[in-house]
Amino acid sequence: MNKDEKNYFEALLNKKISSKKNINKLLKEKYIHNYSLTNINKKNNTTDIYNFNYNYQRFDSSLTYNDFEKTFYNIKGISSKTIFTNCGMSSIFAVLFNLSKIGNYKITLAKDSYFETQQLLKKLNLNFGKKVTYLDTISDEFTFDCNDKNRIVIIDTTCYHPHKFKNLIEKIIQNNNLCILLRSHVKLDMLGLETTFLGSITFFIPNKISKMRFTKTKKLIKNVIDFCGNTGIIATESNIFPILNDKTIIELNKKRIQRITDNNNYFYNKIKQKRNIVLHQHNLFSTIIVNDCDVQKLITFLKKESEKSKGLFFYSGSFGFDYIAVDTYIDLNNNKNTIRISIGDVDKQTIDEFIKYIKGLDYDNI
Repeated sequence: MNKDEKNYFEALLNKKISSKKNINKLLKEKYIHNYSLTNINKKNNTTDIYNFNYNYQRFDSSLTYNDFEKTFYNIKGISSKTIFTNCGMSSIFAVLFNLSKIGNYKITLAKDSYFETQQLLKKLNLNFGKKVTYLDTISDEFTFDCNDKNRIVIIDTTCYHPHKFKNLIEKIIQNNNLCILLRSHVKLDMLGLETTFLGSITFFIPNKISKMRFTKTKKLIKNVIDFCGNTGIIATESNIFPILNDKTIIELNKKRIQRITDNNNYFYNKIKQKRNIVLHQHNLFSTIIVNDCDVQKLITFLKKESEKSKGLFFYSGSFGFDYIAVDTYIDLNNNKNTIRISIGDVDKQTIDEFIKYIKGLDYDNI
């Protein structure tokens, strides 16, 4: 990316959501190629950012970003392998399913890990124990520390900028753990564009791994790759986000994510005296506990209020973080209805207007 392009992106990132359409248009014009879809063996090289290998049919295609681990996670000198999938949940499923099939693995994870991950573990009958540590960045128990040794450590990295994991990954590897990173790229890595779904699985292999463990690790990686291809969840050309691995964009995105976390802190500090509200550790959203009520009535109420706000906020489960998003769910830890509020990359004036609006909402008596 040249200097003019960098300045153009930076200027657009500092504007409101309507400007993101211009970025999307620019991306399509500059990067997206017209791929021929055929079952003829061929290799399409596009740019030095990514390439596709077509072996037979389009679902067998393999997406590769050059030096992904080095650029995206800022990790050098560690043996690694990355597989791209059609979404973050596919990445989680592929790893956990194959762990459940190739050994007597037992897993430990925080009680407030992502609810779909917990549901998946139950369906896969993965026992809870101490062979596998699962760290989920959506959990309030998550910390950038891990003292496990000679184990498998899986991290869902979705809720933080990827460079934040550098020291944690290096420590996990130094302790002779196999480190597996899972990520949904639509939430924080696509500049709010949400042009496509994309997930990834990255294996970091310790240098001191024994021959027996290395054989098992290779088997796990091969099984995951085969599984992704055979089930059609491996990424295809429709999942391309061409500047995902661009160094300039990754650095710009650091500033954007910092603004988002600052905004959520600002909102929380302004409203915490008025509402029973929790700011979660990742600083991407807050949750307000509401009185027991029919959850469908709460959803209907919030949808109507979002429409009445005329664009001030939206009822949305989206993590694009380009607007103020409100939705609701039952907190599995306390079995209470909650309103989740995610303050996106908006200006302080918009946040202040939203604070005035939400202070007047009587959602406890719907």
